[in-house]
Amino acid sequence: GGDVGGDVGSDVGSDAGSDVGTDASVGPTGLIARWPFEAMAPGPLSDVTRNGHDLAQLGSAVIFPMGVADFGPGEGLFASPSPDFNGVRAVSLHLRVAVVPSAGFRRPILTSTNQLSLSVTEDGSITCGFGGSEEARSGRDMFRSSFWAAIVCSYDGAALSLSVSTAAGSETVPTSATRPSPMLSRYVIGGGTGNSAFSGRIDEVTLWDRPLSSDE
Repeated sequence: GGDVGGDVGSDVGSDAGSDVGTDASVGPTGLIARWPFEAMAPGPLSDVTRNGHDLAQLGSAVIFPMGVADFGPGEGLFASPSPDFNGVRAVSLHLRVAVVPSAGFRRPILTSTNQLSLSVTEDGSITCGFGGSEEARSGRDMFRSSFWAAIVCSYDGAALSLSVSTAAGSETVPTSATRPSPMLSRYVIGGGTGNSAFSGRIDEVTLWDRPLSSDE
């Protein structure tokens, strides 16, 4: 991942999440967790909402140059949100990602069991679904003109929406989907094995227990 996204944050979404989720705990904003991956205190693995969903290393060490998480092949981070979060009907996920798609293989960006999951496909599309399912897919070659893409996947209890923004523009893919029965599961950021291992950079991962508005 070291050669991906060298001009970190200059393409799109450099301020993504900077004005969102300033509450110290889940409240009116519905903020569950935010991991900006800043190297300074309280540290790159800390949940800055103070809700206690700090990350742990999965596999080899992930490094944090310039306030982003830089993943080598198969490296990852994981968090185990509270049981209250796993039981909510509506959920939203926002992050920025820089990755070089791998021909013939799907790479996980963020995975979970019965919660929102994101992947990048061999043709440069972003997919969103629940667990291992694919419910929404963006257009191809999302990373052709930009290292970075800002991604929002939001579920309101009945319909799922995927939005992807790059320096070249943005698109939103709405779809109907029903989430499987809630269950306790951990979120894995990056990870994967073999040819399907994630390798790239991820920044500003944020989770809400509600759908996001179009303005957000």
